[in-house]
Amino acid sequence: MEQHEHNDEELLRLVVGGDAKAFNKLYDKYVAAVFNVGMKYVADKALAEDLVQEVFGKLWKDRANFGGVEIFQAYFFTMVRNNALLKIKQLARERMSKEKYAQQADRSDNNVEAHLLHIDQVKMINLFVGNLPLPHQRVFNLVKLKGFDRTAVAEQLELSQQTVDNYLVLALKELRKHLRHIVMPPYWVALVLSLFGVA
Repeated sequence: MEQHEHNDEELLRLVVGGDAKAFNKLYDKYVAAVFNVGMKYVADKALAEDLVQEVFGKLWKDRANFGGVEIFQAYFFTMVRNNALLKIKQLARERMSKEKYAQQADRSDNNVEAHLLHIDQVKMINLFVGNLPLPHQRVFNLVKLKGFDRTAVAEQLELSQQTVDNYLVLALKELRKHLRHIVMPPYWVALVLSLFGVA
């Protein structure tokens, strides 16, 4: 007796009724086609294989919802394309999220580095200033750290303009010596010197 070959719609009705053998027949018939559609959309073998598992998994899991389907191929490949498009959107969101995270991480790293550099500079400058004679400390703090005009500093400390200039020259000379004995990247040294107008 010749065995009847079910068409797609008949197999789908059997699948809706929970027939695993009918499901396997549909799987074997269309797995390659679904994979090819996936490759067309996502251009990645692993992602295309994921799409195959997702689509057939949905077909079996939600089989009760397919009872009204009249033309299996048209409905099924619409579902395949929709799932492929969803995967593309998901990949795009993940890529954007990773790029955003990488940008934030770069900014964070730069901020941390800048903050540490600032802390080291402050510690180094405070140590240096603390070793200067008291009159030199006052002049250096007011002119170089607080940005006051030399003439105003001279009036405030009741010193001559020449004395203020001499104190600054000596202080900056000592700063150069101080930096020679500190282990730090050359660009840090150059930066510190430039902050105080030391050539």
